[in-house]
Amino acid sequence: MSTYAPTAGSTAVHGGAVVLEGQLKSWTITGTATGRAANVTGDGANSVASVVATSAGLLALTTNGEMYTQGPAFNNAGTPGRTAWTRRATGVSQISAWGVGSYFGGTYISQGVVHQTFAFTANAYTDKLVGDMGGKSFVQTYAADGTYMALASDGTVYYWYKNNDTLGSANPKATALQGVRNAVDLNVWAYHADTNFYGGGYVITAGACT
Repeated sequence: MSTYAPTAGSTAVHGGAVVLEGQLKSWTITGTATGRAANVTGDGANSVASVVATSAGLLALTTNGEMYTQGPAFNNAGTPGRTAWTRRATGVSQISAWGVGSYFGGTYISQGVVHQTFAFTANAYTDKLVGDMGGKSFVQTYAADGTYMALASDGTVYYWYKNNDTLGSANPKATALQGVRNAVDLNVWAYHADTNFYGGGYVITAGACT
């Protein structure tokens, strides 16, 4: 299950999605209006394993490793999928996403490699490989607005900043978190104002949170 709340200064729209017996059900509540719940149809609703709900769209992972998107951020001629599910990647093992208004971003892991995504109603969907990760295999990744972290299979952690739309043609480049060797879990928080990015994260190592 995943839910979202309004961002500061935006229209009061709440919503979320839940996986029930391999099917997705999503809902939205605008202001004080009655909520709308509907079973999500299309390829993205077949054997769904997990879902992330944001104000800008939904990100779904199926049991056979296919990743799908759907929602307002994908309302562009080069980025179909505002109302229909669109398959974005295969061989995916883990997903994470954030949404601010109609801006959508996230990360996913495919074959142990981390990718960063971005979409907005005025920009086409982009998918970029994250570089400088030491050729390691990754098992977990978390995304926030401009701050990202990933956990490698050897317990090391990498982090990086900026969204795809602020990177131009370049790929994001990660940095190893110094002093961490036996991490088991992590999460991030972030926001940005204009071109300034702010964020941080939490890492659990052998029972300790840092």
